[in-house]
Amino acid sequence: MYPNTKNINENTPTYSIDVEYPNLGVAAIDSKVEKIVNSIIWEFKALPPDPLDMSSPQNELTIRFETPYVGEDVVSFKLITSEYTGGAHPNSLFSGLNFDRESGRQLLQDDAFKIIGRTIQQVSVSATAQLKEKLGDAFFAEGANTNPENFSSFLISADKVTFIFQPY
Repeated sequence: MYPNTKNINENTPTYSIDVEYPNLGVAAIDSKVEKIVNSIIWEFKALPPDPLDMSSPQNELTIRFETPYVGEDVVSFKLITSEYTGGAHPNSLFSGLNFDRESGRQLLQDDAFKIIGRTIQQVSVSATAQLKEKLGDAFFAEGANTNPENFSSFLISADKVTFIFQPY
């Protein structure tokens, strides 16, 4: 099963929306993904418009996804949301969306820890070591401590669970 892509494009004087997200062909999952995407769009549209004298008077929302993992029992993909609402650069958020194929139930953090058979404390220690090695002095320990929010976004593949850490 390879996903079809759904598109939403809107362009007004105050905002621009360019969205692509997967339609996986599993009704229970597709309706949840659509609800998540529509919620992001609704929140974006509620933002105040940029002043007309700005170099970019339109707020911009772009959503893309990375090719999903579709296993026998799990569907998982990364949703990449970028918002530009004035300022130096757009802000991006990376969200792992994971679903049980049979029931359509969204898999949450507790499910991820059960899959790998580790506790949040064990994952925190491992993630801290890996991030320190990769980022050096740019690593902030708060970003991988046992705060559950740090491990709320993840991707499932055939042989592992990958936790996603946000840029900020």
